[in-house]
Amino acid sequence: DDGVQTVIAQLTHFEAWDASRTGLLDQVVQTMYSGQESERQKAHTVLNSVKIHPLAWTAVDKILAESQSPDTKFFALGVLSLVITSRWCTLPEEQKEAIKAYVVNAVVRFASDEETARTQRHFLTKLNETLVQIVKREWPAKWTTFIPDICSSGQSNQTLCENNLRILAMVSEEVFDFGEDYLTARKNLELKQALSDQFQTIYELCMFIFKAHITTPGSVKDSLLNTTLNTLSTFMKWIPLGFIFQTDLIRVLMECFWDPPNFRIGCIKCLNEIASLNDSGVREYHQHLVACFSLVVHKISMLPPMEQLTKLMNRPDQRLFWEVFNNQLALMLTSFLKHNMAAVEAVPDMMAAALQYLVNLSRSPNEETFKICLEFWHVLCGRLYNKLHDNMVGMLDGDAPVHLTGSAEPLMLNVKQPSGTVESLRPLELSPPQGLAVQGAGAQLDPLKPILQELRKILVSRMAKPPEVTIKENEDGHIVRQEEEDTDEVAMYNLMRETLVYLTNVGGEAIRVLMIDTLKQELQDHNDNFWDSKPLNRLCWAIGSISGAMGEHAEKSFLAQVLRDLLSLCEMKKGKENRAVVASNILYVVGQYPRFLRLHYRFLKTVVNKLFEFIHERFAGVQEMACETFLKISQKCKKKFALVQRDEQCSFVEELVSTQTWADGGLEPLPQILDDLEPLNMCTFYEALGH
Repeated sequence: DDGVQTVIAQLTHFEAWDASRTGLLDQVVQTMYSGQESERQKAHTVLNSVKIHPLAWTAVDKILAESQSPDTKFFALGVLSLVITSRWCTLPEEQKEAIKAYVVNAVVRFASDEETARTQRHFLTKLNETLVQIVKREWPAKWTTFIPDICSSGQSNQTLCENNLRILAMVSEEVFDFGEDYLTARKNLELKQALSDQFQTIYELCMFIFKAHITTPGSVKDSLLNTTLNTLSTFMKWIPLGFIFQTDLIRVLMECFWDPPNFRIGCIKCLNEIASLNDSGVREYHQHLVACFSLVVHKISMLPPMEQLTKLMNRPDQRLFWEVFNNQLALMLTSFLKHNMAAVEAVPDMMAAALQYLVNLSRSPNEETFKICLEFWHVLCGRLYNKLHDNMVGMLDGDAPVHLTGSAEPLMLNVKQPSGTVESLRPLELSPPQGLAVQGAGAQLDPLKPILQELRKILVSRMAKPPEVTIKENEDGHIVRQEEEDTDEVAMYNLMRETLVYLTNVGGEAIRVLMIDTLKQELQDHNDNFWDSKPLNRLCWAIGSISGAMGEHAEKSFLAQVLRDLLSLCEMKKGKENRAVVASNILYVVGQYPRFLRLHYRFLKTVVNKLFEFIHERFAGVQEMACETFLKISQKCKKKFALVQRDEQCSFVEELVSTQTWADGGLEPLPQILDDLEPLNMCTFYEALGH
């Protein structure tokens, strides 16, 4: 309307911009954020017209100087950013120089005063981002002195130096982390080469700060030292390796910045980046890496015991620090072991100590720390399995192929290899002479056996819930039906399952004994009044997850023992909730072992009868899970249901639809089963029959 056009005309007359127009712009911006819907639409129209005007950037300096509204100042910087990102190449050189000079002066002005830098922190960050956009377009061809200028200007003012380091870190991230997405390949390569060529100046600035701190403790602000450490950590992935391994950098980090708690996290970030280096040139510095790794392990050995750390993490004033510290420490150790395993194996004592500390970190209640450790254990166990398998095959007679068990693929045994490929793992069944070869090939695992056994206990005790389980414990401690799938928990379960499959293949007897002993302990500790079902749930999820990872004979005796104990526990439990929990675990376990069921028809029939009992259960989620388990078993054992088995008069399907079997003590008649089914579960049941 006319009012909007009048305001637009006033705000786009940039040649005569004055304080009154700045005040009008403040009003429009305020309306945009707090007015009525119709007023906000008008304000949006006005602001958009101002923003896209080709001369809008000429008023930015006056707006920033005169406006009292932070929102207006951010709008003005947005105008400047738009000019730089969309019209920079079309601007005359004098206008480019004017914009560049203004932004540089504004950054220096705001960053030089500590109080202003603190109170206007968000605005200064926006200014820094604007400067980085200019740098990406002007440096190094037209702004050749950018690196020397920014490094030299900060040596006289600590607050300005701190901000300059942040700018350098932003430039590094823009080029090396996001450059391939937003820059042409040629420009990205040019900027990478320029940063590498001029890093000497940046390195000298960082060491100037460190040496000032070392020679005169207390003379450098903690915030500047932490910013320097964080900036260095962003550089580590791309700087010439000589700056890392042929200088005093690692020694300075370990001797001066590990022990003080306020610098320790920044120090570990730098060391983590060093540990993550996997460039081919790193091989020349394996001795340096081993020395660095040994220093790190020595420092870790001096940390408080894990029990004391757990107490510190429970203190509100220290919880955040120790959680971040443990996460960074886990990342650093796993990086050393994943990317430089060949190097650190040269110091087996240090490697064993690092693995033991990772085991301790895996017990941390912090979920993020556990995930970091789990990802490493998955990689390590995969490597151990592959190495054991390759060594074993190499020790056998080359003319005698290794026999892999199983005529059909076991359920849920496909695992993703560390290389990213997906393949089906199967346990090796070997004749006695070949078994001696297994022992020889497995001798290399002897030093790791205590660590792997502790790892098995941790994974079993923390096993994530599989997607097949449809009941859960709510915030009030009640067992309820799960309405939707937790994708994070499913991803966690898959990673833990694959790790347990590897562990079972490299030590099946150990994990079977562990699981059976844990289940027997659950039976001994039976108490309906104070029963925590979580340990049993996680144990059964772990038992189901290793389906097919054992030979048939071992699986038969193991599963028979597990199901006997679970059925005994189900009979012992009182109360619907407790029985529902045990029932869901039985359903899950039997559904995960189709090979066992196919080989033992009578047991299969008993299991299905038990499923039909659970189908009548009215407790939330149990009936649904029973039907889904019946469907899964029908898919995997359909031939057993369709054919007449030994010592049977008719097939399972015929017996199910017969009206005589119930009276004869056989299966429950189909109509009685269907009576209690909800419509959706009835569809699942009929789908199972269709198989």
